[in-house]
Amino acid sequence: MEVQKLCKSYDDRPVLQNVSFAAENGVTALWGPSGAGKTTLLRILMGLEVPDSGTLSGTDVRWSAVFQEDRLLPGLDAMENLRFVLGPDMDNDAAAAQLRALGLDPSPGQCVRSWSGGMRRRLALARALLAGQHVDALYDFKLSRDGELGMACGGDVTVLFTPARLSDRVWDALAAEVLRCVRDRVPGWLVLPLDGAAPHIAETAETGEGVFSLPLPVGERAVIFGAGHIARALTPLLRMVGFRPVVVDDRPGFATAEHFPQADRTICGDFDRISDYLTLTPEDYVVIMTNGHEHDFQAEVQVLRGETAYVGVIGSRKKTAFVNQRLREAGIPEEKIAFVHTPVGTAIKAVTPEEIAVSIAGEMICVRAARREAAGEVHHGCPMH
Repeated sequence: MEVQKLCKSYDDRPVLQNVSFAAENGVTALWGPSGAGKTTLLRILMGLEVPDSGTLSGTDVRWSAVFQEDRLLPGLDAMENLRFVLGPDMDNDAAAAQLRALGLDPSPGQCVRSWSGGMRRRLALARALLAGQHVDALYDFKLSRDGELGMACGGDVTVLFTPARLSDRVWDALAAEVLRCVRDRVPGWLVLPLDGAAPHIAETAETGEGVFSLPLPVGERAVIFGAGHIARALTPLLRMVGFRPVVVDDRPGFATAEHFPQADRTICGDFDRISDYLTLTPEDYVVIMTNGHEHDFQAEVQVLRGETAYVGVIGSRKKTAFVNQRLREAGIPEEKIAFVHTPVGTAIKAVTPEEIAVSIAGEMICVRAARREAAGEVHHGCPMH
């Protein structure tokens, strides 16, 4: 391993300046006073920090570390702590022998919270010494803006890293499929079985024990019929909260990329022939607020003859009652009419286009959250993406 001119600073405070050294096979000692940058250097070598400058070579090896903190699970005994990190295939005899060699009792039932500080340090050392070729590892990260993850919120997060036990070919194929879905905005789920089976892409989340499903970061499509003032306020809001806006209007001067730079797409097309230029899917969110009641009705009839995740229509209660009667006369079932959110938006006494946009976005977020929970994907607290 060789390090050349390594530099690292925090908030313009230099911690490492032009550090260079080479380490051969055997034991290499690193020492220095408190604050000299020893921990920072080790974290860089292990890939937990990124240097500001300099080069590293020969560091793509398996690392095993005893951190300054114990990073143990206090409610588990010694063997359970080892098994949590080393995995179910841990050699129990070897683990027990390692504990005894360090003067620790491998017997079950004694939670490590009752151990002395020295005993916990020896358990952390045993865990590092037992690390095999495919060891899992627990790492702590700071969430603050100046911390490792660059988050605005505070606190810490502990992450369990599990090395892949599949061939590079499997992972390469999966990565290519994920990139294709993200590029083409194809919704889906990345399913990661915890029993060693190959991960795959699925149309819906797979739930239950032994499987972990993650939504692909493509965002739900939000189709806005009508390119007026509310649409201009709504489009950047929806983009900000993870939707992919598409704006439709029959007036060439309104449905333009210049007016809607945050939209995935702007379409100039007739409201009575939506299928000529757009195919709606059950995953789409639709907002109807054109420049006229007749256009609203034309768009709503076509949308309700298909399946979507959400339909919101702007208008007063008087207009809604009139349009609903026309929908019945057009053969739209009552359950479809009841599916429509109209007047659109949450009841926040919105008046201005910007306020109305906020109420619509809030309602769509609420519907999306309910659908995600029903599909087995639950988000709580500070978002991590």
